[in-house]
Amino acid sequence: MLASPFVVAGVGYAVAESGPAAPMVSVAAPAGYQPIADAYFGYAIPRPWRENDSATTTTGTYFYTGPSGWVGEVLAERATAPALGAAGPRALGTFAERVATPFSLTGGRPVTVPGATVAYAYTLVRDGRPTARVVDAWAAAERSEIWLAVAADPATAATVVGSLRA
Repeated sequence: MLASPFVVAGVGYAVAESGPAAPMVSVAAPAGYQPIADAYFGYAIPRPWRENDSATTTTGTYFYTGPSGWVGEVLAERATAPALGAAGPRALGTFAERVATPFSLTGGRPVTVPGATVAYAYTLVRDGRPTARVVDAWAAAERSEIWLAVAADPATAATVVGSLRA
């Protein structure tokens, strides 16, 4: 009788662990890149880049760095489509910075992200300097939004942004 809670807990854990895996967005990573994916969005980053705990949180913010740049991702649930020119999340001011830095988003324009209902591209500007390429994409069926910021050489940034899928 004393073992019952342990048996129930053990069975519950076994069932949870043996259940089906969460669906993942399929990302075809080009040579030299690795896929980063979850149930809502996926993209590819250079193979040497690794997750960096300095701006990664348990609330949907992920940060990857490498010798040639960085990628910051902010995921959120959203019931309605974002509008062109919407303010970006505060986390965009923290990627690759020791403290949150004021920023602006310029040059907003609609773009196509496969699987996304709406997507916009921007340039992240800090201290008057262009810092990163940013895409805000929203998938209506999943009610999910991603803000993806990429700071790298133009070819790498174009590959990362071009690989984004919903």
